[in-house]
Amino acid sequence: YLRIECEQNQYQYLKLSGFTDTYDNWAAQTIEELFRYCVVSGYTDGTFKPNQNITRAEAITMINRMLYRGPLTGAEPSFPDNSVDKWCFCDIEEATRTHYYTLNRDGNETMTRCVEEDLW
Repeated sequence: YLRIECEQNQYQYLKLSGFTDTYDNWAAQTIEELFRYCVVSGYTDGTFKPNQNITRAEAITMINRMLYRGPLTGAEPSFPDNSVDKWCFCDIEEATRTHYYTLNRDGNETMTRCVEEDLW
């Protein structure tokens, strides 16, 4: 019991991910660093799925986090396939809209004005 408790405390203290599927992966150290810098968070089941290709939504989310952007709240969907109930909705809106915003205490942005742009 004590060993399990110590391991759990170690993960919290050192801000280790605890991903169940990265221990023996060649990229384990990099994945841990990206987790500590809040660039990646893994899946809700405690896995990272290091051998799975990333999706466009996951790439957008990681880029936003690396650039300290968003996620953007208070926006209407810009695309028909990006509904507000998707986990990536706020990050996609953040990455695809030129906007003015206020920064909330939780780090999220609330759009105050969208800048209309002529694209092409």
